[in-house]
Amino acid sequence: GFNAFVESLMHRVWDHQQIYIAKVLLDGRDAAGGIGFWHEDRLLMYLVGMDVQSSPHRPGWMLNWFTARTACEHKKDYLDFMRGDEEYKQRLGAEPQEQTRWLITSPRLLTRLRYATINRGIQLRDWFRKATHKEMTTIPRLATTTSDE
Repeated sequence: GFNAFVESLMHRVWDHQQIYIAKVLLDGRDAAGGIGFWHEDRLLMYLVGMDVQSSPHRPGWMLNWFTARTACEHKKDYLDFMRGDEEYKQRLGAEPQEQTRWLITSPRLLTRLRYATINRGIQLRDWFRKATHKEMTTIPRLATTTSDE
């Protein structure tokens, strides 16, 4: 399942030093955490989570702040929150970006019918989002610092 996928992915990117793992502790307990990937001029945040019981202390905001700071320290131009139009991304100054989606199917009839159904659903979703001005992906541009503070 999903856990096996994440574990396999971690092993593949670990050797290439492309993984970013962040954690916020509150009184010795995990309060928030995130997994991301370094890629060219950006830090891609793949998975972020927070302990709901810790929410009064705002560990998610602390995690986002330290992640943005880390991306700047590594001279990255972008912090990519990837898919989703959650409100916190807009509060952090994210700007919507277009996505490319690839679906590759076999030439069999049943597969082609499934693809056509999925494709129509995607087109309908995209039309609705444009009509309501909602975007899928947000990427804020980071202001990298040159001082050693």
